[in-house]
Amino acid sequence: MTETRADRDIRENTLDAELAAKYWGVQLARSIEKLRADILTDEEEALRKARQFETKGLISKIERMSVQVARDQARREWVSAGTGARVAETELMRMLREESLGGLDTPLFILTGDLGTLSEWQQKAESLSPVLKKMQALQARAHEGVNAAEASFKPTVYAFGTKNLIKHYLTLPEPDWMAGIGIRFTLWDNRDRSARLRAADSLVNKASAAHSEARNSIASAVEVAFMRVTQAREEFDLTASTVELARENLRLRTKSFAEGLSTSTDVDTARTQLTGAEIARRAAAYKFVVSWAMLHATAGVMPSFIESLNRPDLIPVH
Repeated sequence: MTETRADRDIRENTLDAELAAKYWGVQLARSIEKLRADILTDEEEALRKARQFETKGLISKIERMSVQVARDQARREWVSAGTGARVAETELMRMLREESLGGLDTPLFILTGDLGTLSEWQQKAESLSPVLKKMQALQARAHEGVNAAEASFKPTVYAFGTKNLIKHYLTLPEPDWMAGIGIRFTLWDNRDRSARLRAADSLVNKASAAHSEARNSIASAVEVAFMRVTQAREEFDLTASTVELARENLRLRTKSFAEGLSTSTDVDTARTQLTGAEIARRAAAYKFVVSWAMLHATAGVMPSFIESLNRPDLIPVH
């Protein structure tokens, strides 16, 4: 692979990984905006019921005011989430050079199946990473420089030949053709050939060192990306029980509040816990997607990331 093609592949992989982060960043922001809108709807309903309970003397004015404060807080958070979503959309539009964004088809997701092993990913990077291919191209060019410098110390062998097509002026013993082999050897040169050779050897050493450093950097980057992928999936799995518990707790607190056995603060705390768990679930899915894309980009197999969007073990996260 040439340096030019390697540079192009490096740029494309980097841009693809950045695009993935922006694209699913919009999906995360929109998902949180919708979650905040749903919470605001629930708070509006809770305030409506609280006013009815206050009218009937079932709760005090301070209880109703607490519910109203929670509703106002939910409204502020919904507005803030909307702003975050618009910012994320603007960043994606600028990257795509588009003036508007419609619906994005692919939501956040988690892959439940095999993700490969760290060793497999490092082997892929070793053979396919455009960064390493660029280093290999630089090494090859450096070796060519050594060969050229060494050639200046060697004789130049060449062949020559002539043929006279006009034979009228030739004498009988004079041949009409001539051929031979010549050798040219430079004994003195106004250029320092030894210095050129030393410089070429130095360039080879630098290219080899750069290649070794790039290999270590790529191996480290692959390891970090792989660990982040597995960690994000574990975090997502662990949030499932938290969401389930928080949802059940909110249901019980809401029921108890209606029966006068819990306060509005208890309900608001339960709803806040559920919201935090839902956001953590979505954030874990986003971390998974971004790390999954970065793992493919680092290994030089970004097309495989696109193919993974059609895997049967893909679980969409809304």
